[in-house]
Amino acid sequence: MKKKLILQVTFIMITVAVFAQNKEEKKLIIETIEQQDQKFTTFYKNSQADSLAGLFSPNCHVAREFSNIVEGRENVLAMYNKDFKDGMKIVSCSFKVIEHKVYDDLVLEIGTNTLEYTKGPNKILFRDSYNYMFVWKKSKEGKYQIRSAMWNSMKNPSN
Repeated sequence: MKKKLILQVTFIMITVAVFAQNKEEKKLIIETIEQQDQKFTTFYKNSQADSLAGLFSPNCHVAREFSNIVEGRENVLAMYNKDFKDGMKIVSCSFKVIEHKVYDDLVLEIGTNTLEYTKGPNKILFRDSYNYMFVWKKSKEGKYQIRSAMWNSMKNPSN
């Protein structure tokens, strides 16, 4: 009876310790993702297409509104290079995370993104807000990279 009680108490202590460790690990992972979001914002504001593309995994998928799905880091680089070459200049970019879900080496991030940018020869100011979803995947090197990304505007296109 005493041995059984000791085993039960030991099992409960291990379970609590694992839960606490997992909670701490998840917190560290989310902090890492938030740092990656900050890098994304900085690179985007500074028109750094190479650095932006480096946040994506080699076999990523990106779905933006009114365009085909972009596959692969090289094509993501081409997409951002085209945006910046076409005269898009970011004035401000911010993320508001609604939720992070951590699943082993994957993190699902859902939120909203507000973007102000100028475009064209007259530098017309555009402002838009987007819903977004990132799937971050931990690489073999231990870095979290965007495996999948999706944005869609909150503006009603008929307005």
